Parts: sequence; C-alpha cells; structure tokens
Amino acid sequence: MNERIKEVRKKMGLNQTAFGERIGVTATAISKLEKGERNITEQMVLAICREFNVNEEWLRSGEGSEAAMFVLHNDKEIAALCNAYSMDENSIDVITGFCKLPALKREALSALIKDYARIVVQADFMEKPDTEFADDAPPLHMQNMDELDVAQAIIDKQRAADVHYGKGGNAARSG
Repeated sequence: MNERIKEVRKKMGLNQTAFGERIGVTATAISKLEKGERNITEQMVLAICREFNVNEEWLRSGEGSEAAMFVLHNDKEIAALCNAYSMDENSIDVITGFCKLPALKREALSALIKDYARIVVQADFMEKPDTEFADDAPPLHMQNMDELDVAQAIIDKQRAADVHYGKGGNAARSG
C-alpha cells in the first residue's frame, strides 16, 4: 500500500507536505508511510480515499490498472442531476468527464469555470440597456468574442460609465 500512496500523491501533483495537509498529517508521516516505516491506519485509508477520490479497493489491494486508482461517480446520480437541470447530451458528457477527474484537476477547472461564469454574467448585465451607463456608450456585441475579449469589453464599458458619472473622470452625474 505504501507505493500506492506515493503513486496517488504523485498523480495528484502534490509534495508530501501538501498531500499530508489535505488528510491532516505531517510531511514526515507521509514520508514514513511511503517508505514503509509506519503502518497506515484505517482512518488514514478512508481520508485518502475521501479527499482524493481514490478507489478504496485499489488502494488496499492494488488490484486493477492505473485507471482503477480513482472512483468513477455513479452514472445514475449524474443522470438524475442532468435531468433535474434539463441538460443535453453534451452537458452530460461534460459533467461525467468532470466527475472522473482527480480532485486537484477538478479544483483547478472549477476555479476556471467560476471565473468564466462571472464574466458571462457580467457580460449579460452589460448588454442590457441601463440608465446607469452613458447614453453615448456603444452597445456590446458579444458574439464571436472569447472570454478575454468579453472581460476587456466589460472593463471598457465600466470605465466609460465611471468617467461619465464622475468616478474617475470629469463628467458629473446629472439627476
């Protein structure tokens, strides 16, 4: 099991300190586990499996290929979630693929999706006619724009509004 713990840690791209922090032990404890100088407790097996989405049977026995290292989420649960939100087949594939990622990659992708969603929400807000923006500010056309273009358009539109209403420019808000 010692080598499999090390294999999980390396697959997750973590050093011993970061791996240990995630399961509540020190880097020294992880080092000793990986070298076989310390026995792994039941609690630690469960913590590794829970925190890193590791297949418990694979961790304990080593049975199966490297693909057996991680738990694949229940397709019925994913289907129920997708039905609840009226997702199409493409969305189901995306959600299933996301669930199959190791925890560290899911975290990174989640952060990226949150950033992108924030930009999209702001873009939707910015496209709506709003008396808070200068009348002469050009409308935003988001078609064929990537997320960086959208983000820049939002920033530019907000700067124009700030200047118009005296938050960084000379124009004063009337009203």
